[in-house]
Amino acid sequence: MSDIERLDSAVARVALLGCAATRRLESAALARVAPFTLMARAGDAVARLALAVAPHAERIVVFAGPGNNGGDGFEAAARLTAFVKRALVLRVGARAIPPADAAQALARAHDAGIEVRDSAAAADVDADLVIDALLGIGAARPPEGEIADAIAHIAEQ
Repeated sequence: MSDIERLDSAVARVALLGCAATRRLESAALARVAPFTLMARAGDAVARLALAVAPHAERIVVFAGPGNNGGDGFEAAARLTAFVKRALVLRVGARAIPPADAAQALARAHDAGIEVRDSAAAADVDADLVIDALLGIGAARPPEGEIADAIAHIAEQ
C-alpha cells in the first residue's frame, strides 16, 4: 500500500492516514467482517483508551454525533459500563436517522442502561472525562448548528 496518503502529527510525530486512505482501509475491513464488528472494536478501543487516560474518572460524558462515529461513542459508553464506569451520552443530531450499525449501538447502549440525553442538556453536565464521537471520516464541510455548539462546549471543558 505504498500509495497511502500520510499526515504527520505535530504532537506525537506518528504517521496518520489521510481520509482517502482511511476510507479504503475501512472499506476493505468492512468487506471481511460481519456487520457491526468494526463498530464494536472501535467502541472497545475508545473505552479502553478512556480507562488508560483517566482511570479514576467517575463522570464520563460522550458526545455522540448522528453517524457511525456517534455509534462508536454509544458502543464506548456501553463498554465503559461493562468496566463499571458511569457514562452519559449526549446525542447530537438526534433527529437524524442513524445508519444501521449506529442504531444497533444505540440499542445496545439503552440495553446497558446508559442514560442518553439530547445535546441541549450539555450545559447541565459536569464531567471528569469527555469523549468526542461527533464526526468521523465522513465529515465533508465545517461543523455548523448542533455539532458546532457541541464542539464549542467540549472545547470549554
